[in-house]
Amino acid sequence: EDEDEDEDEDEDEDKVRRPVKKAKTTTTISGAVAKYRDACKRAGITAFQGVLMRTTDEKARVDAMSALLSERGLSIRSAPSEFERVRAKLELEKDMDGIDTSNIMTGGRRRTAVYGTTNYAQLEASSEDEDEDEDEDED
Repeated sequence: EDEDEDEDEDEDEDKVRRPVKKAKTTTTISGAVAKYRDACKRAGITAFQGVLMRTTDEKARVDAMSALLSERGLSIRSAPSEFERVRAKLELEKDMDGIDTSNIMTGGRRRTAVYGTTNYAQLEASSEDEDEDEDEDED
């Protein structure tokens, strides 16, 4: 009898320990949504991912992604060269956002011809002469 009770307790503990797996809800993407998603990817528009997460209705997704494309002057039937142009523009904008404009120098270096050449042998000789003159003054 004691063994039966132990088995029942083990079964109860197993039920408590095992987490219940929730059924994952996968959203299927229809053909129209997939075409708009691919068009956004080709154009380098990354905001479409948020649209897919926020909206569940297929028509709302298509409308939102169509609006994203039209903001950039594109449509689902735009030429590949237009997609490349928008992609390059977006990448440039992202790069420019990361640049700190306070570090940009407005003026360049002066030409070395302005400074002339420096003869270090003469500098050493003149500094030694000055040291000797100072030593004589101290005496």
